[in-house]
Amino acid sequence: MSKRAQPYVKKPFESDGRSSDVSANIYFSMLTSPAWLDLTSNQKNLYLICKMQFYAEKHKPDGDRSLFTLNQAKWAFTVDKNTGERTGVYQLYNKSNAASFYADMQSLICHGFVRVKEHGGNGHFKTIYQFSDKWQRYGKPDFNIPLSDMLLTKQVKQEMESKRKKGDMVNL
Repeated sequence: MSKRAQPYVKKPFESDGRSSDVSANIYFSMLTSPAWLDLTSNQKNLYLICKMQFYAEKHKPDGDRSLFTLNQAKWAFTVDKNTGERTGVYQLYNKSNAASFYADMQSLICHGFVRVKEHGGNGHFKTIYQFSDKWQRYGKPDFNIPLSDMLLTKQVKQEMESKRKKGDMVNL
């Protein structure tokens, strides 16, 4: 008979002790990689929230355990006019500043940490994301992020792909 592994006991500085708490490992090799070091503080925070959302999300899109979603209800905050308190789950970006969220998420994609599996777009569906290991090749000659991984509209992707095929430089 095999021994059953003892569950990890959370240390007081790690958690408030709730049994429903979720953790997400971050490894030294990632934190010291050129891709990570090139991110801004906000982009690093967003990555940490993505990682937490990945482990916390109970119902995965399409039942695929490698996917996660991060919609506005999770990343945005609003300020209650009566109390002045923030509302929202992760409270990363003001709801009126969605452009910052999308720019930072695009940066995570361009650095090889995350990819778009399915774009929610204007259809009011959640965008489905997947973590990527391409960050390990960041800065190397063979580093490439396909347009299909980007957080772009189909029209913009088609325009960029057309320019790429013509040999025009596309700045990502």
